[in-house]
Amino acid sequence: MSETALISSFFKKYLDTLKNNGTNSGRGEIQKMASKRHKVLNLFLILIPWLSLLFLGKRSIKRYSFAGFFIAIFEIINHLYGRKRNWWEFYDKPNSFIRDELPFDIGPYFPMSLWLLKFSYGNF
Repeated sequence: MSETALISSFFKKYLDTLKNNGTNSGRGEIQKMASKRHKVLNLFLILIPWLSLLFLGKRSIKRYSFAGFFIAIFEIINHLYGRKRNWWEFYDKPNSFIRDELPFDIGPYFPMSLWLLKFSYGNF
C-alpha cells in the first residue's frame, strides 16, 4: 500500500468517526493509530542497527562488545539522570521511558558504538 493511500485511508476513517460520533470521538482512534506507528518505528529502530552487526564480523563483535555494553549502560543512566534533572525539553513530552527513550538506547547506541570502535581503533 502506498504512502498516499495510507494517508487518505487515515483521513477517511477520521472524517467518518467525526461524522458519526461527534468531534471528540475520533481522538481515541487516532491515538491507537499513532501508537501502532510508534511501535513499528521502535521495532525498526531496534532491528535495523542490530542487523548491521551481521557485517561487522565475529572477531570485532567479541573484541568491542564489552566497551559497547558499557556505552549503552552509560547512555541509559544518562537518559534517566537527564530526565530527572530536566537537562532537555521535549516538544511532545515522552510518557514512558521504556516506550519512548529505551529503544534509542538498545537500538542504535550499542551497534553504533561497536562500528565506531572498529573503525577508530588505532587511528588516533
